Amino acid sequence: MTHVAMLEALNHGLRFFDAAAARLGVQLHLLTFDQPYYAQELRAAPGILCHSMDTSSVDDVAGFLVEHGITALISNTDRWAPTAEALAERLGLPAVQRNTGELLDKTSTRQRLHEAGLARSRAVAGTEALALGGEVLDIADRPVIVKDSRGSGSKDVLFATTPQGVVRRIKELESRGVPASRCTVETYATGPMFSAETWTTDERTHLLGVSSRTISPMPNWKEMDSTYPIRPGSDWERDVHVWVSSVLEAAGRGPGPSHVEFIDTVHGFELVEVNPRLGGGLGGAGIVEATGVDVYALLIHNALGNSSEKVFTQESGAPAVGGYAQVDKYASRTGPLGTILGEDILAGFPGRPQWHPVRLPDYVVSDLTHQGAAFGTVSAVGDNAETALLHAHAAARHIVPANDWMTDDRD
Repeated sequence: MTHVAMLEALNHGLRFFDAAAARLGVQLHLLTFDQPYYAQELRAAPGILCHSMDTSSVDDVAGFLVEHGITALISNTDRWAPTAEALAERLGLPAVQRNTGELLDKTSTRQRLHEAGLARSRAVAGTEALALGGEVLDIADRPVIVKDSRGSGSKDVLFATTPQGVVRRIKELESRGVPASRCTVETYATGPMFSAETWTTDERTHLLGVSSRTISPMPNWKEMDSTYPIRPGSDWERDVHVWVSSVLEAAGRGPGPSHVEFIDTVHGFELVEVNPRLGGGLGGAGIVEATGVDVYALLIHNALGNSSEKVFTQESGAPAVGGYAQVDKYASRTGPLGTILGEDILAGFPGRPQWHPVRLPDYVVSDLTHQGAAFGTVSAVGDNAETALLHAHAAARHIVPANDWMTDDRD
């Protein structure tokens, strides 16, 4: 049997990996430093073997791979992508992205795409912005975003409208442990946010569809919901395909999945970031359900060095639904999460809503301002993306921590 390792994973999708591996005759090994984080998903993926280790240590992971004779690695996260790249260089592993440091650096990526005419705004490093007293970009006319150039999960994203505000925001990030050299400043793009979900083979980039995103009220940037696919078969979708294919080529993305976030502005598409992975949350599940493309099987093939058009065609089936949506549920208070109520009522709702928890009751919530406060997701399907989202929201309002209810409300 062929053995393939996964260096950590996104918080959903292990059951799809398990099914794909069983069909392909592959044994998957999940390498993780936090096995309880995957506890819920692993219950639905009994074929995956889970191994605890320090996944930030190249030596520890390399030792495990060599000891078990594993020569294929799936890297589908941002945080562990540099470790995967180092492992690939050391052990000669195929199909692991090699320029992750540059690709995941938002300043560097935006600069390259701006120079290629694919991003309207350039980026300014935090050190440069401090040297200029915050007088950067067109701050007098348009607000800017100040954020960690290697951040994720909506953490450390701040808003500024004046030069003095830019300086204050950089200093604030420094107080959080983000050095000015790792801060990036970019013009705030106004418009709805979307993500292009793609798969790049050896020959070309396929657009698997576009997902929407609703962002929380200011000053936070939490992703509240997503639905997919948006405007399939339209001229707009074809324009996205042309643009994102050029973006990935200019960014140096090799074979594999990409999750490219962008704003649809009055001037056209404006890049937010390029992620060389599947979309977070249930993004991969949505692709499988609404397109019939088994991206989890493709990730396994890719790890084994096969990223051909032929394999992509083989793993492309018929869609099961017209739309797939997810609504993230966030804690409203810090402290122990406690028991979650409401799952028992979901079966009565249209759209096959499902509850996907990512936190156990004893999890202690410490910060409400970013996506780390999410304790799970409700998914639902529909004839199209809009209907799926309506179904998901109707069900999701019933999923609440018991701590948020008064006793009389449940009588």
